[in-house]
Amino acid sequence: MEEQQQLSISKTAVKYGVIFGIVGIAYNLLANITQFSLDYQGINMTISTAIPIVLIIIALREFRAQQGYLSFRQGFSLGMLTSLIYSLLVSLFSYIYMKFIDPGMMNLIKERQVEEMEKRGYDEATIEQSMKTMEFMMSPETMLFISVLGGVIMMAILSLIIAAIMKKDNPQMI
Repeated sequence: MEEQQQLSISKTAVKYGVIFGIVGIAYNLLANITQFSLDYQGINMTISTAIPIVLIIIALREFRAQQGYLSFRQGFSLGMLTSLIYSLLVSLFSYIYMKFIDPGMMNLIKERQVEEMEKRGYDEATIEQSMKTMEFMMSPETMLFISVLGGVIMMAILSLIIAAIMKKDNPQMI
C-alpha cells in the first residue's frame, strides 16, 4: 500500500511538474520576448508566484481525489516533488535562454537596473559598486543556482502551507 502511494505521488508529481514546467517556460519565453518581465516586474513576480501555487493545489487535489485522503506528509512530499520538477525545468530553460538564445538580455537587465538607480538619485560611485556586485550575480550560471535554490525554498514554504490546508485524514485511521 505504501509503495503504491509512493508510485502515485511520483506519477502525479511528474505529470504536473512537466505540465506546469511547460506552462512556466512558455510564460517566461513570452515575458522575455515582450520584455514584460522587465517593464512590469511586480506583475511578473505575482504571475511567477501564482503558477506554482496553482500547480501544487491541482496536484494535491488530484492525489486526494484518487486516494480519498491526503495526509500532511503526502501533501508536502507531493508538493515538493512537483515543485522541484517545475523549478528545475523553468530554471534550466532560463539558463539556456540567457546563455545561448538571448545573451543580450543580461545587459538589458543591467541597463534597467542602472536607470532605476539613477531615477532614485544614487550617485555614480554607488551605481558603479552595485554594477560590480551585479556582474557576478547576473551571470547565467549564478542565476541558475539562485533560481533553483530560491525556487526550492519558496516551494517548500508553499508546499507546507498548502498541504496543511488541503490535508484530509484517512477515514480508516480515525
